[in-house]
Amino acid sequence: MIAKYLFDRIMAFVGLVVLSPILFVVWILIRIKMPDGPAVFTQKRVGKGGRLFTMYKFRSMSAHHS
Repeated sequence: MIAKYLFDRIMAFVGLVVLSPILFVVWILIRIKMPDGPAVFTQKRVGKGGRLFTMYKFRSMSAHHS
């Protein structure tokens, strides 16, 4: 069980390191296209066992829509 835990954490870290240049470019493009508001949307959600966690994702809508 500990081996799976370590494998998951290490592979998630490697994935983030490998994808970080692409994520950075996406962040820049969102900031250019929609300069108002943050590029990353955060929201509290309910997870397993009713525990709260914070979800992060790139924004896909403008902050002030009419």
